[in-house]
Amino acid sequence: MSKNQSGRYAEHIRTITRDIYYIDPEFFRMQCIVDRIVDDLAYTIGVNRTALNVEAAAKGLVTGEFRLIRGSHILIDAQSVIEDSLIPRIEDGDDIDISRVRWVLVIEKEAVFHRLARISYHTRALAGEGIMVTVSCISGLAYHSPKEYLSSTILGQGKGYPDFMTRTFLRAISDSASKQSRRPPRFYALTDGDPHGMAIMSTYKYGSAAHLHQNARLSIPRLQWLGLRVSDIIAVPEVLGDTALLSLTIRDRKKITAMLRNSPVWASNGPEPEWRAELQRMLVLNLKAEVEILYGCQGGLEGWINRRMFRQE
Repeated sequence: MSKNQSGRYAEHIRTITRDIYYIDPEFFRMQCIVDRIVDDLAYTIGVNRTALNVEAAAKGLVTGEFRLIRGSHILIDAQSVIEDSLIPRIEDGDDIDISRVRWVLVIEKEAVFHRLARISYHTRALAGEGIMVTVSCISGLAYHSPKEYLSSTILGQGKGYPDFMTRTFLRAISDSASKQSRRPPRFYALTDGDPHGMAIMSTYKYGSAAHLHQNARLSIPRLQWLGLRVSDIIAVPEVLGDTALLSLTIRDRKKITAMLRNSPVWASNGPEPEWRAELQRMLVLNLKAEVEILYGCQGGLEGWINRRMFRQE
């Protein structure tokens, strides 16, 4: 609830965390602190975060063949929209029509997302029509100074990591897919072949340690790793050349070691032995790969995705 002009509290009026932050920015310091407080409060009370009518500003972007239905009304018809848009808020009782969708592609990098969106890849893929999703570190946010922008981009917002609204939207699509009588669409992740990209993919599929109480209802168990793997590039050096791979930084190596040592996802007896093996391969070879190198392969990025989706069918 929030106060109206008469000083009374009004129900069903939503507030975004940015507005709460600006009530006392000196006290809160960063918007992500407000997010943590809201999460902790929801967990303590025993309700979903949405029940508090407080939400973060949207960061996710989506384009694709879906319709969001609320009650008897079509709230969003993305099938008739050419451009990408901010990911919509999902409320209890909403229905998502994905009857035309054959795949969902979660993309780590916004620039890669826009490259595919510009050519309407979601309507041209060999695998059929689909949905593409990414997260922007600045989408839906307003910055009042360069200092605040740098603080949010460098410290407060994990670049590429999914926000609550994006995870909720993807989970709603996954739940809709489970109800279909025909074969459900495939869910793929396209990330850099480095520890940060793999950690982002893990957050989408399994959740994060920071929000353990939300993971069960926001995870996407059906998510598959499309790429990019270091092993993908090593297998075809004649196509992309020896300069396609980069050396790991000290920070990269520390992150890989921490992931292998501390997270159950990457454990020797964990659920993703292939992911673990790829991390170990990076560490031994001291190499990583960025998705942008696929621009130069046969058929470009879209050609590579077409081939990889076909292989993983």
